Amino acid sequence: MRLRRARAVALLCLMALYTGCAAPAAAPVASSSAAPSSSAAPSTSAAASTSAATSAQAGPPGRRSVTYHGLTVAVPSTWKIGDTTCGTPIHDTVVLPGPSPACLISPAPKVTSVVFGLSPAVAPAFGNGAVKRQITIVGDRKVAAIRTSSAPGSVPFVILVDVPPLHASVQITAQARSVAEGLAATLLVTDVDGNGCRAIADDVAALPNGRAPVRSGADATLLPGSPAEISVCRYLAGLLEESAAVPKAKVVAFVHAMNSAPLGPSRTPTANYTKALCRSPGEQIGVSTALDGSDAEAYRVQARYASGPSVVVIARLSVCGDLGASNGSTTVQRTPTMVDLLVKSAGNTQGWSESVVPAPRR
Repeated sequence: MRLRRARAVALLCLMALYTGCAAPAAAPVASSSAAPSSSAAPSTSAAASTSAATSAQAGPPGRRSVTYHGLTVAVPSTWKIGDTTCGTPIHDTVVLPGPSPACLISPAPKVTSVVFGLSPAVAPAFGNGAVKRQITIVGDRKVAAIRTSSAPGSVPFVILVDVPPLHASVQITAQARSVAEGLAATLLVTDVDGNGCRAIADDVAALPNGRAPVRSGADATLLPGSPAEISVCRYLAGLLEESAAVPKAKVVAFVHAMNSAPLGPSRTPTANYTKALCRSPGEQIGVSTALDGSDAEAYRVQARYASGPSVVVIARLSVCGDLGASNGSTTVQRTPTMVDLLVKSAGNTQGWSESVVPAPRR
């Protein structure tokens, strides 16, 4: 299995004799290297009730909120997510972590951008007169952060906010200081994003199994009945990377595609990967290494109904253990259609096993 990972490509290339991979053509990316502090958001379980989610969630009038690792910013509703070329914003946009083509746009367009990343942040060249200070970001909790901003009068004006407790940072760039300050003023700490995806999930490290069905039909069908809303939340080492709502007009097709997968989980052939690519059992939330990032990535599909309990499906595309999707009572194999649905909904940063086979019956 080949793996594509922005921070470990060179290292993984040395393992090409042992692995083979698939990766998205334009995958949004991130990984974490340390566990969240005591200010981390509450954990969740697969049985928790959820609501629809989107990477461009509902915000104040005329604005929409975007959340990464529990750090939320409200931007104009007209902005797109990831409107870049060669990794450079070409229109006003929010950029989530991810690999970008090895190319360059010069000169860079004079646009406003909000770029999320990991903590510690990689600081731009602020020059003389930059202002650095400690701040507190509020919301569902209070967390400490470090804010660095350009010298007054700088064009463009840049504000970098590094939030170690959330393993997140955000860089706001605008031609006018007032615009950058206005965006920075909307920053919040969010335990559950605007559409129901939790900032931290402790139930995505493996496919659940052996559980009683949470609603009628869940013991025979992955997504039983007719969900009214479906959201897809993508996590890396348990931290929320991106989320998306399935458009209401596409919910039926989404459910049909997921339910059409054959029963039983899939596995990556053991000859195709090394154990170094697997996360250790019980590894801390927020911890991933240069090698096990692909095994750390997972999806949480949350289906809400007009009445009765929600159904939560955990989906894993790579590398180790059972792959596919499960609601705890029904498990299905990973299929190309499943991969396409999840990646198009909420992105993918780590790639996935190029080939899988049905797991042996237990």
